[in-house]
Amino acid sequence: MEAIRRAEVASDSGPDFCALARTLVNDLRSPLAAVRMGAELLIRSDLSPLHSQRVARNVIVAAARIEELLSDFTLRLIDARTRSSEEVAEFQPTGPADLHL
Repeated sequence: MEAIRRAEVASDSGPDFCALARTLVNDLRSPLAAVRMGAELLIRSDLSPLHSQRVARNVIVAAARIEELLSDFTLRLIDARTRSSEEVAEFQPTGPADLHL
């Protein structure tokens, strides 16, 4: 949670970025657990070759899911930053009240 708070402070997007980061963290937990469990199973010497192959396939699927989540996160982050930049560029103050002095 501390890392998310630091990300929110460092981010121009504020809470939107923070919500996105929380979602990513939650979504990464399951595939990361599958990778870890698979690796632990693969180092056991008593697995049959067929079982080892199944475990290895599960690790590959989980790793692909992690890659997909990170790609999606990156695209959403770029989109959020682009929208934020466009909003700043589109803002045209019409008077002193718009400048929030």
